[in-house]
Amino acid sequence: MLKPLVFLVFSLFMSLVASAQAQDFSQLVGAWGEGEIDAQNNVVKLGPRMGGPLGFSLRSDSVVSYSTGFNCGFGGSYNGTWTVNPQDSILIFNFQTYQGVRDDTSQKTVEYQRVYQIIKLNAKDLIIQEVEAGSSRMGFMRYPPRSE
Repeated sequence: MLKPLVFLVFSLFMSLVASAQAQDFSQLVGAWGEGEIDAQNNVVKLGPRMGGPLGFSLRSDSVVSYSTGFNCGFGGSYNGTWTVNPQDSILIFNFQTYQGVRDDTSQKTVEYQRVYQIIKLNAKDLIIQEVEAGSSRMGFMRYPPRSE
């Protein structure tokens, strides 16, 4: 008699914990600009650097546009689709085209995929890490900024 009650209480507790940790992946939709991750695990404005910041825009119709930093005539924009796997917080970009911004502005067909683990997501911050050995975390700030 006690075992079913303990199991019921434990199951209820675990479902409450899981729902509290659930991400609102609809917050991914919008424009994101690269920032720096501070000591409190928040994303703050990126200081100056060669190449400029990365940025991307995720639309609700699953279209992604990812801009690389522009440096000495290089850089451009990858365009394609995005998906998120809510069970394991994986963000996937599947790029179909690339267009340079200065030296070569022709649009090229590509087959390019980036897979990221979502570490943190809220109305202002996004921290992701590419799913491959040795990759570092990247922080992005929503643009324009939103309050939570």
